[in-house]
Amino acid sequence: MDNPMDGAVEIMKKGGTLLGEKCPRCGGVQMKYKGRVICITEDNLSENLKTSKISDDATLSNLRDIVIEKLDIVSNSLSKENDVSKQAILVDLLQKYVLLLKDCENSNQNTKTSDKTTN
Repeated sequence: MDNPMDGAVEIMKKGGTLLGEKCPRCGGVQMKYKGRVICITEDNLSENLKTSKISDDATLSNLRDIVIEKLDIVSNSLSKENDVSKQAILVDLLQKYVLLLKDCENSNQNTKTSDKTTN
């Protein structure tokens, strides 16, 4: 990124916040992002954005694994449940997990597609 302000805007979109204190090294504007203080003048902001992408991919993968595990648990509970009202609750929960799993897979496909177009 050529303009540090462009990088700062991208980091703010991803949850970064501007700090009131100036950089002690150069007097530039500082931001806090993922627990780190970053100077928008001196630090490589694009590296911080790349790190975020890797973290997003890992988070999505972890969420997918959790949803699959929960699908298994709830489907086993449903097979053993005789109470129709409890079955309805479990079916509703299964539907929500399936939708969440589809969203995870769609997000993963969108990420891969955008990676191919930017390379």
